[in-house]
Amino acid sequence: MYYDPGYSWVSSQGFFKSLRYVPINFEICNKLVILTSTLLLNQRFIYVKPLKLKTMKKMAFILFLCLGFGTLFAQESVKLQNAGNDALKAKDYAKALENYEKALAVWGTQPQDFGMIYNCAFCAFQVKDYPKAIKYFDQSIANNYKPEDALFNKVIVYKAAKNNDEYVKVLAEGLKKYPENAKFKGEAARNYLFEAVGHYNRGNAILKGAIEKVTAKKFKDAKDPLYKAEIAKAKKEFSDAIPSLDRAIELNPADAKAKELKESCEKQVKTL
Repeated sequence: MYYDPGYSWVSSQGFFKSLRYVPINFEICNKLVILTSTLLLNQRFIYVKPLKLKTMKKMAFILFLCLGFGTLFAQESVKLQNAGNDALKAKDYAKALENYEKALAVWGTQPQDFGMIYNCAFCAFQVKDYPKAIKYFDQSIANNYKPEDALFNKVIVYKAAKNNDEYVKVLAEGLKKYPENAKFKGEAARNYLFEAVGHYNRGNAILKGAIEKVTAKKFKDAKDPLYKAEIAKAKKEFSDAIPSLDRAIELNPADAKAKELKESCEKQVKTL
């Protein structure tokens, strides 16, 4: 899993150049700016008595304050974002996430920086805050920002969190949506192989236990109904492994381990 190193126009172009991307977006400020500008520049359109100079000065001061507060908020969000960028480069993921989230809190209604949100997810994963990582990857997907990578990263997050149900669900979703994606195909192949190994190991364990019980005279012989029942269980495990191995080989034809394991399972099914 990688963060997005190319999203930050702030740190690469400087604060003042970046201000053109950070418009003042406080609704009340905009309304006051419009009202004050109209009053100051064209009183003919206001159906009130001409304003006294003192009143006009007050309104001009309010306009100045609105512009000043908007700039301060913009400066703060840029400062926090740059602090997050620096922390991310230093691999201080907790600090990077903290600064990014503070930047988001004062971001306002200007166009969102989805590269920063994607990196929030990456940092959250690194500090093992898996719910938060899922939250930010979902936001990336919803806004069509690196949706393919973000969806695959969700798979990895659920795998790390040992949430197998969601892992399998999102992996299947990704493989269906992006059937030619090498990462989804590789992860799915590994998962199918993992499932098959589980069946194979359980089959071997059951078979070994049944043989040991015959040796220990807990079963009379190989004709004992209890022994046969155990053998049937083992055979089913070997048989259940084969479809998973077929799928693994389909996704990764070069997987020699899957092919070898399939041969072993088929041999056991025929022998037992």
